[in-house]
Amino acid sequence: MNLTRLFPLDSTEEADEETARVMLAVAKQELEGWLDEEHINNFPCEDLSTIDQLWVKYSDGKFGFSLQKRIYQGLGGTREFNRDIWEKFGDKVGWRKGGSWFHYSDFDKKAPEGHFPYEVVRMSLDLVSGYGLSVFLSRRDL
Repeated sequence: MNLTRLFPLDSTEEADEETARVMLAVAKQELEGWLDEEHINNFPCEDLSTIDQLWVKYSDGKFGFSLQKRIYQGLGGTREFNRDIWEKFGDKVGWRKGGSWFHYSDFDKKAPEGHFPYEVVRMSLDLVSGYGLSVFLSRRDL
C-alpha cells in the first residue's frame, strides 16, 4: 500500500482522516470501521513507522505517534491502562479541557504538540476509557 499519499494534503484534519482510512485498509477493517487490541498489536511495523515518519516530517516534528508515545510515557504511561495518566495525556495533547473530552469537531486548528493523529484513536477505542491507546503507544516500533 502506498502510504505516501497521506501527505501533503490540504489540512491536518484531512491527513488525519486519511490516516484512519489507510490504517483500516492495512488492517482489513474497512467494513468494521475500528481497530481492536489484536489489530493494534498486529499492525505491520513498517506501515506504522512510515505513517509516523510522514506525520513527523510534514508537521515539522509537532505531530505523530512517536511524539504521542514520548508524551504518554513521559507522564508515566505504560501498556497497563491508568485513568489518571490517560486524562493527563488527554489534557496535554488537547483532547480534554476542563475535565471534558472533546469531540473531533471541537479541535482547534492550532492544536498542541501530539494532538494528531487523532482519528485512529477515536476509531480504536472509547476516548474516555483510553485502553486501546495505552496498548498502541506501548509498541516498541514507535
